[in-house]
Amino acid sequence: MRCMARERSARARSAGAALLALMIIAICGGLVAVLRRSGLETTASWAQLASVPLAVAPLVPLVVGGWRRPGRTVSTPEQVDRAQETLAGLVAEQWRAEILARRLDDPAPLAVRWRLTGLPVMDRAAAGGRRFLSAGPRLTARSDRVDDLVRAFRDLPRRRLVVLGDPGMGKTTLAVLLLRGLLRDRRPGDPVPVLVTLAGWAPDAVPFDAWFASRLAAMYPALRADAFGPDAPAALVRRRRVLPVLDGLDEVPEPLRAPMITALNAALTADDGLVLTCRTAEYAAAVAAPGGDVLTAGAVIEPRPLRPADTAAYVARSLPPHPPGAWRDLVAVLASGERTPAAEALATPLALWLLRKVYADTRTDPAVLLNRTYFRTPEAITGHLLDHLVPSLAGPGRAWTSGRASIWLAYLARHLTAAGTTDLAWWNLRLRHRTLVTALVVGVLAGLTLTLTNAVLYGFTSKLGNGLAYGSGFAALCGFFGWASARPARSPLRKAALWLAGGLVFGVASGLGDAVTDGLADGLTDGLTIGLADGLCVGLAYGLATGFRAPATAPAHAEFRLRGRTRALLHHLAICLTVGLLFGPAAGLVKVLAGEAGHELAYGLSAGLAVSVHSASTLGVVFGLTFGPALAVRNWARTPQPTGGPQTPRDALRRDLRLACLESAALGLATGLAFGLSTGLVAGPVDGVSYGLLFGLAFAAMIALRSCGVTYLVTLLFLRRRVPFRLMRFLDDAHRLGLLRRTGAVHQFRHADLQDRLADVRSSRR
Repeated sequence: MRCMARERSARARSAGAALLALMIIAICGGLVAVLRRSGLETTASWAQLASVPLAVAPLVPLVVGGWRRPGRTVSTPEQVDRAQETLAGLVAEQWRAEILARRLDDPAPLAVRWRLTGLPVMDRAAAGGRRFLSAGPRLTARSDRVDDLVRAFRDLPRRRLVVLGDPGMGKTTLAVLLLRGLLRDRRPGDPVPVLVTLAGWAPDAVPFDAWFASRLAAMYPALRADAFGPDAPAALVRRRRVLPVLDGLDEVPEPLRAPMITALNAALTADDGLVLTCRTAEYAAAVAAPGGDVLTAGAVIEPRPLRPADTAAYVARSLPPHPPGAWRDLVAVLASGERTPAAEALATPLALWLLRKVYADTRTDPAVLLNRTYFRTPEAITGHLLDHLVPSLAGPGRAWTSGRASIWLAYLARHLTAAGTTDLAWWNLRLRHRTLVTALVVGVLAGLTLTLTNAVLYGFTSKLGNGLAYGSGFAALCGFFGWASARPARSPLRKAALWLAGGLVFGVASGLGDAVTDGLADGLTDGLTIGLADGLCVGLAYGLATGFRAPATAPAHAEFRLRGRTRALLHHLAICLTVGLLFGPAAGLVKVLAGEAGHELAYGLSAGLAVSVHSASTLGVVFGLTFGPALAVRNWARTPQPTGGPQTPRDALRRDLRLACLESAALGLATGLAFGLSTGLVAGPVDGVSYGLLFGLAFAAMIALRSCGVTYLVTLLFLRRRVPFRLMRFLDDAHRLGLLRRTGAVHQFRHADLQDRLADVRSSRR
């Protein structure tokens, strides 16, 4: 953690040095241009003005550092203790709801028997065979008696377990039941089991602890509350207060599986536990791959074939007391152990769940399943059950028909298959569907709004060119940042260059828009000089408002709580006041550098928001007093409360949209006030109102575009024939019906085979 803090500090110093160097170069270049065009007297006046930002610039790191230094960088032991207990409650609440949704206890878990594997995929001491397993070679478990597995797991010296099995044999179900058992009998000091999917981890790029801590913070936002200190999720992982339950090693790309096992071994000490699930063939291939390895000191279990009596008993318990039709015949066939297509097909927990959904819950006669002429192979019966799952769930009370639901689910399944994942995260839908196009759509709408607003204020003939110029500039700027969002810059210097490049795009587009009404020569001359300076101002203000961060790739958390946020308000007020002092004079110098000395000097002073050191300071206060409260309110909303619940997909979307509304309204209003007041003080109230409306509306649109929720809604408009516009409602309904399952804020199909079948892809994992 200290290393990460030093790296962040070094990056901040590098960014500050780069921005200061760029500012010095720009100011010196501007002074040289003024000297050549206007003489020594004018240059002296501008040099006096330029001394203000140069004098204030060194204070920026002092102001920022002064506010940061008194705070702690790590959570205290007491805060970590409270965070752990809160996490235990959140995990229990989450999985109680999910177990009910999956009906794992209704009527009772299926009796799947587990034993130590005989495959060469388990760690063995050279001299003592299985001596590291205190439970010995007779370690066994049953899914319907998970308490025995809990005791056996706790008896393992290193508490590491790998759950293998063929498709549909209940690996994830066993992991969920084990998690519940560990929580139910949790002793003081025991780590909290937390189940996550392995999708999204790049072991060569991100250490396991850092990745797992980020997943904790995303799934349980309450851990980021101030009450638990600045780094509670990382502290819980670092102090081994959590037990990772990692689901679906087989669902990550094949080249990553062996490196993941190696990275896990490197991240675990002798005291660290772990639970891992994977399909048998995929795990064996990862162990046998070049550079592959087993999970060190991990017990590896796999299921025994289901017993006919257990299968028949499970089906019988799922039926009413007097089942109609051929149910008794089907139960008798299952209990007999006869090798029929039906008995062989219904030999996995997945197939039995499908039978229950398609036939038992709908009170449908299963006689057709016993017809060997119609179904000659077990695979034919399994395919039949998968194909009829969605139609069997449609009913008169549903807001969708089976045909439409099949189309929607098939599209989502193809989307996941193409992305190589099983995690259906709503915010990732936008990343695959033309981020640039989405940005341009919002940008063009903002541009049209600006054009019409300016024309209404000034008249459709006299000032239409100015509105078109600024409208074109903001449309291009939105498109530019939409394009850049898919290529986020990491280094501070590249981030600074990105915002300056955005200003250049604004200036060029404004010039081209101005050329439509004023002619190409005048439009490009005036538009580029004025537009470039305004664009650099916009780029700097936009960077300040967004913290010079790339657009979000995951939903943000929002809690509207104002108490205890005075420090954040003062912190951002100080920063914005300082940047405001730098902001006005720099814009004026850029305009002088680009235009003619006489006309552009006067316009530069006007558009640059400063005519003297006194007015520059005054207008800097205007920017600080408008942006400061907006940024402070945004930070208030971003800090979770310690009483929040576990994250669900709908919660994540709702909170992200609420934060987007708050940010766009607050920062749009702040931008409008800042540009309007500062322009009005120099150019008059009419120009002030015009600038305020233009820049305020455009900033609100640009800030909203950065939100995952807003771009998700725009994406749904593009996909209106492929998925329902109220997609979240449909996904919630599919989850309640058992088609989908949840892990944190993401959905998954109930089984990978269902995803493959809906995507019409022949799975290589079956």
